[in-house]
Amino acid sequence: MSIKPKSQILFRRAALCGAFFAGALWCEAVFFFMLGSPVSGLAFAALFAGAYALFTGGVTALLPPRGARVFTVLAAVALWFFYLSQAVYYRVFQTCYPLYSMLNGGQVAGFWRQILSAFADRWVQCVLLSVPLIAILLGLRRYVFAPRSPRAGAALLSGALLWHMVALSAVPAAGMGAGTPYDSYYNGGSIKQTAQRLGLMNAFRLDAERTLFGFPRGTGLAAVDLPEDDTPVPEPEKEYAPNALDLDFEALAAAEQDAGVRELHQFFAARQPTMQNEMTGVYEGYNLIFLTAEGFSPYAVDPVLTPTLYKMVHEGVNFTNFYNPIWNVSTIDGEYVNCLGLVPKMGVWSLYQSRNNALPFALGNQFGALGYQTNAYHNHTFDYYRREVSHPNLGYTYKGLGSGVNVEAVWPESDLEMMQVTLPEYLNGAPFHTYYMTVSGHMEYNFYGNAQSAKHRDEVQSLPYSDACKAYVACHIELDRAMAYLLDQLEQAGVADKTVIAMAPDHYPYGLTDEQISEFVGHPVETEFEKYRSTFVLYQPGMEPKTVDKPCWSGDILPTLSNLFGLPYDSRLLTGRDIFSDASPFILFEDRSFITDRVQYNANTGEAVWADGQPPDEEYLARMQQAVSSEFTADARIIETDYYRHVLPE
Repeated sequence: MSIKPKSQILFRRAALCGAFFAGALWCEAVFFFMLGSPVSGLAFAALFAGAYALFTGGVTALLPPRGARVFTVLAAVALWFFYLSQAVYYRVFQTCYPLYSMLNGGQVAGFWRQILSAFADRWVQCVLLSVPLIAILLGLRRYVFAPRSPRAGAALLSGALLWHMVALSAVPAAGMGAGTPYDSYYNGGSIKQTAQRLGLMNAFRLDAERTLFGFPRGTGLAAVDLPEDDTPVPEPEKEYAPNALDLDFEALAAAEQDAGVRELHQFFAARQPTMQNEMTGVYEGYNLIFLTAEGFSPYAVDPVLTPTLYKMVHEGVNFTNFYNPIWNVSTIDGEYVNCLGLVPKMGVWSLYQSRNNALPFALGNQFGALGYQTNAYHNHTFDYYRREVSHPNLGYTYKGLGSGVNVEAVWPESDLEMMQVTLPEYLNGAPFHTYYMTVSGHMEYNFYGNAQSAKHRDEVQSLPYSDACKAYVACHIELDRAMAYLLDQLEQAGVADKTVIAMAPDHYPYGLTDEQISEFVGHPVETEFEKYRSTFVLYQPGMEPKTVDKPCWSGDILPTLSNLFGLPYDSRLLTGRDIFSDASPFILFEDRSFITDRVQYNANTGEAVWADGQPPDEEYLARMQQAVSSEFTADARIIETDYYRHVLPE
């Protein structure tokens, strides 16, 4: 029985749609395996892939056969390139790239060594992701496209919309609370987390929509103060004032026309400020050198190989419970949290996005208002991540490689050389605050593509680690030498006793695998929380060593330093909290996991690990989930509305 022409045409159109559905689903499955995503996420990916397949078939039906063939080839190549590039990007940066980073993708080319290494490391996945492209191209050799049909095209495009609506209606079936696919679809989150729950293609589409058209502001901000436990706390010997400015949020809200800004006023009005304490102003009038150290972690601190780093950790303030979450745009988002005490907005480069915003609490702006010299330096390309635009807005005179920091252009560049060429610019007797973004600790961690690791290779050969771990320690020897030189020059200039050094990582060393990190910690890394546990250096030469066991994180750095230096700031307007205050710890992670003094909550697994002696408290957990959601919403809106300019007019 022969197939009738009409049936034959329908069969061809269905086959083409089926090919793209199978190709998208295949790529999603490969990517889900890479991410370790739940099976439910793959099911949602399959649902939404059906809409993509019908849409692709609809476009080909609207085109004449030759145009349809060209479009099909381009669509197959685009599908292949999208998943392949995401796989390589994920291997390098441990996250998926959003539209914003794709549009600024030229800067990623600077990591060509890491990209080539990622191809080599992920060659199996790269081959698997190429299967749909090869299959479609081979199939097209014998495929005969049907004549152009506006009716068929309209029907398929309508079917795509209907299919999408059906898939969308299924999302609430998996629950509507925190950590569900529904939460990712409607309330946002990182593109990686959304990809795990809804599929990578769907996650990228959602990110693109929000980037191009904005995220609906809505309402629902709720200021949630962490309930204290029942442990008796001794009365303070001295009454302390709050770290707050004289702001009338109620009057500001009453006069505000913008609903989103008005809601922020109401949100911050309901929040309790942290209190000043015995550490308030102890460094008033001192100089401050603050470093965001690329890839730094406790694994780089060794009494023999990195003695200066070891001294600064153990003879300064030793924060034994410090966490350094990774964010969607790794290094520049790490800088954003360190420098501004806020959660970055998902899907953009938050520092660059806030380049024209008022940032009154940035340390450069705070110290600049006091008449300090305020300089910022970076020993890699000066305009990477557009720092030449963002960092002056933080209050700094900024220089980098190619604009005043004249170090040898190797990869990665030397932190020691950066210190040698920059210190003479501000060690001139005037009070100073200097900010550094280092680069010597950058991946790849090997002895052939990392100039600093190769430089110190002989010094680490006796370590009982794999080559990657040895290379990691080796490149941080250069950071150690830089800090030794810095301390020596401060001493020679006669300002060591009046200078504080603060240093925090931008992110955990994601250039190391979990297995390699396990070599350092001495046991298999079991949780993300353990991976993000890190080191914050706070050191003043000659100080009395101090240990702080209170849980804290990179968002706490800005308010802590502001309090230590007696700088006027409003603690209600920051997500981070002064570590030395009596405020309960509140540590936020990109996937909306969190840590308080009562619980560690993993948003990906839904697991809550309660502190010793703390009974499970679902009401408390729900309040904290709401608090986390509100923080992400509020901090994104601070960028979107230039909020500080509304509340603190210049």
